[in-house]
Amino acid sequence: GVAVIEGDIGSDARIADVNRVFTEIFGISGSNPPLSKCFDERVIRDLAAAIKSRSASAALARPVEVRIGDGPSAKIMHLLARPVKRRRGSYGKRQTVLYSVDVSFQKRMEEDYSQDQKLKTIGHLAGSIAHDFNNLLLVIMGSCEFLMRRHAAGDPSYPDLVLIQQNAQRAKNLTSNLLAFSRKQTLRSEVLSLTDLLRDFSPFLNRSVTERVDLNVVNGRGL
Repeated sequence: GVAVIEGDIGSDARIADVNRVFTEIFGISGSNPPLSKCFDERVIRDLAAAIKSRSASAALARPVEVRIGDGPSAKIMHLLARPVKRRRGSYGKRQTVLYSVDVSFQKRMEEDYSQDQKLKTIGHLAGSIAHDFNNLLLVIMGSCEFLMRRHAAGDPSYPDLVLIQQNAQRAKNLTSNLLAFSRKQTLRSEVLSLTDLLRDFSPFLNRSVTERVDLNVVNGRGL
């Protein structure tokens, strides 16, 4: 889209001429409307600042971003200004040509790339944490096995040791999944029994709730 602006942007600027593309994008109506009625104050202020900071060798000022609409369907436009040089000795209002360029697709690609980089960072972080956590779990599981040899199955401490071992193994499986995620390994879907998972987890949950709370798990079939 292209529009010709007369006057100083930021004060008395009006749209003198405009093509159909620019009109449809920004919903401009009427003849010679003030620029302040077409764009909000922030856009006009940024345009004035961009023109002021433009170097003499640059044809266009730096782009000013304008968002039209909300959500995924929003359009992101770049406004670029080019002041029209006056002839020596000429008078009249200053003119500036505004160009609008749709950069919505480019912006979405940048956002997707940024999100991809974040996921890669999370993967590296998860791998580092999983390695360290796995080393701690190996110490816990080794110490637990050593204690289970000293305390036979009839010992009052034996059920607690079994619970420690089971939960340490569950945590070890979790770290394996984190390592697989960080290494981008292909994981296979697995059918699990929800009844078995709840049965294994119930003792741990029973220890977490107070004595005033009774935990009752009712299992269905084929879950």
